[in-house]
Formats: sequence, structure tokens, C-alpha cells
Amino acid sequence: MEKLTKAQHSVLNLIFVGKKTEEDALGDANISLKIYEGWFRQPAWNAEYTAHIKRCKRRAEQLIANSQQKAAEMLISLTDSDKDDVSRKACLDILEIEESEGTRPKDVEQKSTLSKATQQRILKLMAKDK
Repeated sequence: MEKLTKAQHSVLNLIFVGKKTEEDALGDANISLKIYEGWFRQPAWNAEYTAHIKRCKRRAEQLIANSQQKAAEMLISLTDSDKDDVSRKACLDILEIEESEGTRPKDVEQKSTLSKATQQRILKLMAKDK
């Protein structure tokens, strides 16, 4: 099996560890764009480059998932705000998210993860809005 050159390892390291742009990494490694483009015709380079991209995508998905959880927690905490307008907007946003994600089937009774007090506050705020 074909192995990567030191220059190829260097460029991968600069891009994926050093977080440089391709252009900056190529400049630092003194590699021309023509040579770099040629590397993509090499199976070993393609496999290594693709593996790095997949790892980056997995990391991004993990970061997004963690951020979504934190955002949901913050949104739920806003339902207990002293400002009625903030509470109402947070409640409506939660309901909109549930509806858009299809987590509220219309023909099945929904068991809520919200406390009874929060549910009552949501209903009270929604009644005020109408």
C-alpha cells in the first residue's frame, strides 16, 4: 500500500491540527496548488484526507448536539422569567420546536416532560395572548 510523504503529513497536520486554510498550509509547506491537486488522485491521500474530514464532521455533530441540549435547557428556564413577554415567547418557541420536529403526534396523547407548574404557566400565558 502506498504511504503518504512527509510533505503530505505536514499539510494534513497544518490543516486539521493547526487549523490553517489550505492556502496557508500549502504556503507553509512550500507545496504548489498543482501538486496538492494531484494528491487527490492518489488513493492513500484520498483515504487519509477523507478520514480527517469524517472526524471533523463527527466532532461538529457532537458540538451541535451538546449546544442544542444547552439551548433547550436555557429556553425552558426562560419559561419561568419574571417578564411575561419573555416567558410567553419561550413557551411559544418550545411548542413550535416540538411541532416542527414532529414530536407532537396529533392522534396520540402526549406525555409532557415539563412540570405541571410550567405547563399551567404556558397555558395561562397562551390564554393571555389570545
